[in-house]
Amino acid sequence: MVKTRKFTNDLCKKTKLCKGNMGIPRVKMPQFDEKVTKTFLSYLKKNGVKVKKINIDVRKLKPMQNQLNGDAINNMKKKYKQGMFNINKQTILVSKNNYIIDGHHRWGTLRSCLDNVNECINKNNTFNSKISTYQINLTPLKIIKLSKSFKIKYNDINTV
Repeated sequence: MVKTRKFTNDLCKKTKLCKGNMGIPRVKMPQFDEKVTKTFLSYLKKNGVKVKKINIDVRKLKPMQNQLNGDAINNMKKKYKQGMFNINKQTILVSKNNYIIDGHHRWGTLRSCLDNVNECINKNNTFNSKISTYQINLTPLKIIKLSKSFKIKYNDINTV
């Protein structure tokens, strides 16, 4: 299991950022790294599941989890503004109906930027609300169920 620190600055509790979430705590969500993502997507494609890489406006995406670490998001905003981290090109996993499987904090960073764009305008004086996604043609719970068969570093999701 991935160890996670407890945090007190939960943006889902303090803001409407997570409105419409599926109510799943972060600790019960899979945590994919780049290597596992590639392996998982390859597995899905070999088994006939359609996956497409597309840019989606963050306003069209919905969170599964009901927790977002505000401190982590604020740190990503700073790095994004300084040009040290291009969140728009950090590909996240989403379901066919645009629920986020992995990448909630990257999504949350861009989504919260919409409330105050000046916090996120980068050194080139630009801001882009679209994020790169792998959209998997399955429901969110089906994707999580399939992810259980992988020997990956992820939190216990058996109760989902």
